[in-house]
Amino acid sequence: STGIKNFTGYLPQKITLPESMTSLQFFRFLADLRNRKSLEKAIRTADAFELDTSKKIRDLNQEEKKKLAIAGVFLHDPEVLLLDEPESDLGEKAKVQFMNLILEEKSRGKTILIATGSFATAERLCDRIGILRRGMLVNLDDVSVIREASRKVFCIGFRSELEAVRFVRESGFDVLNKNATQLTVSVSGELQNFIKVLSGYKVLTMESIPQTLEETFTYLYGGDLSD
Repeated sequence: STGIKNFTGYLPQKITLPESMTSLQFFRFLADLRNRKSLEKAIRTADAFELDTSKKIRDLNQEEKKKLAIAGVFLHDPEVLLLDEPESDLGEKAKVQFMNLILEEKSRGKTILIATGSFATAERLCDRIGILRRGMLVNLDDVSVIREASRKVFCIGFRSELEAVRFVRESGFDVLNKNATQLTVSVSGELQNFIKVLSGYKVLTMESIPQTLEETFTYLYGGDLSD
């Protein structure tokens, strides 16, 4: 209904935009649909994304079109935001810009619902995480609860294979994969003990491996999201 549209902003996973318009004309079009006069919020969002609003939409690449769609969602400064895979098609820089925008909206008291397959995104932006399996809500918890229970996975490069083997034999941590001097290690709960143990080994590199929501679900609750 019109009432719902006035306080809700919706970003679908697949977007369709009027190719013959410029971004600025598109904002005016959206404003007319919502009986709004000000384009300030949309233009400010586009500026945050460093988007050229004078270009025709047909001349924008896929990432620029996604930025434009997001800016359009913000145009009427909605109280509720419904965002379906908002980070898809965005590069790393734009993802950071998007996260900053969402965190700013949260600080203003907005209600934001995000559908995402990235646990890192959900963990950074959300207060609560719900997990769907075959269209059914199978879990709903505060992020702090899931963070404490979920595992972290690290790829660790040791100075020598002997050090890697010693870690496997002595550390007590779950080693998911071994490749010469490199180990993939799973860590649950707090990291203090892991870091303390790791300090007793000669480590050259350590990289965190982001876990998807599906991997997190499988680890915490067993089964597969598609089961």
